[in-house]
Amino acid sequence: MIQFIQETYNNFRKKTGIPIVFILFMFDLIIILEKQHNLLAFTDSWISKSIRNSIIAWLSLFNSYYLFSLIVIGVLLLIIAALYTWTHVFSFLPNDVEMSDETVVNWNPISAIRRLCELLILLVTNIWIYWLTINVLLNPYDFINEIFNIDMSKNNLIFNHYLTSTMLSVCWVFIYCNAFLIIMWMFKKLFRNSIPTSQSYIESQYLNLYTRINLFTHYENGVFNEVLMLKKNVKNKDVFYIVSGHYEDENNPFRHYVIRYEILNRSQSFAEIKYHFEILKSNNK
Repeated sequence: MIQFIQETYNNFRKKTGIPIVFILFMFDLIIILEKQHNLLAFTDSWISKSIRNSIIAWLSLFNSYYLFSLIVIGVLLLIIAALYTWTHVFSFLPNDVEMSDETVVNWNPISAIRRLCELLILLVTNIWIYWLTINVLLNPYDFINEIFNIDMSKNNLIFNHYLTSTMLSVCWVFIYCNAFLIIMWMFKKLFRNSIPTSQSYIESQYLNLYTRINLFTHYENGVFNEVLMLKKNVKNKDVFYIVSGHYEDENNPFRHYVIRYEILNRSQSFAEIKYHFEILKSNNK
């Protein structure tokens, strides 16, 4: 059953390009703003009272820990980012390990920061929208009417201890944030075109999208050069790169960043890239 739902969702997403959470969110807004209670009458016919009460109980538990989870993830994210920026505490992480399947196991705090950001975004968007949809369908404590009731003293959601005033305020913020994201997504779909080009350079500002495997530096014709071996996951496949860049200021190269790197080689074979890298390194000693 789960596989069928997953395949149905993937087919829908592939054919329409519309994320299902956006459809659910727009459905929720229509019902909340238009007070379309009659559209929800069908839920009473196919969901028993006991099941409905059990779901609401689980939602109450979710409500109790949701904000706490956001705060913990946010604080952890800030701590890791601060330690990475201003200390060398992550030097204890294991070194890169080359595996027999031509991959490299890499440990770095950037991966932790990226994954925590992804989890935070997931909680604020997809998971929260699913939560909103279930509340709209079950309508506990007159959720549809009370969600925008700004009179906290008379709000049934707060009076029945279903939501705290803080959680209710956060819901208002998330409704506007997700509405803004949908508008931006629609704007992007309407006006943006993707034109495939043959990539020959990587701008230095985008290096954080790649995993750095190895590097060496050398002087050539009085110019300080930096050669990197990089890895990037493209369509669930690892692609390895060798790139080279030079500093613009020949007199003081260590005070400046490389603006962009020329791609010397790219391949899905780590052995090929490693061999090419070692050749370049030996030729520029």
